[in-house]
Amino acid sequence: MHNGVLVKTLASPILADQRTKLRGARAPQDELPPTAPGPIKVERKVPADGVVMVTRQRLRIGRTYAGKIVTIHVEDTHFRVTLDGAELAVHPRREQRPVIRFKAKI
Repeated sequence: MHNGVLVKTLASPILADQRTKLRGARAPQDELPPTAPGPIKVERKVPADGVVMVTRQRLRIGRTYAGKIVTIHVEDTHFRVTLDGAELAVHPRREQRPVIRFKAKI
């Protein structure tokens, strides 16, 4: 969960016959939370070479923005890169991999 929105679900590593032996285990009572209604926003700090990675895809932002934190809007078909509300670049999204990291490493 990220900000109350379901990001990813994983299969249980425990076999079905072993689940009954778990102490304190119970079945879920609620439905899964809804997925994100719009594009996912991630933050990245631009390194000296000007290239950041999102979902294993390299996005060339530019050396001009080295050291700055940019916001990348992950949409269905493209990545939209913004800095302080100004759009810097739009990159096509090649694969539909899930977003794993949301915040910049500072």
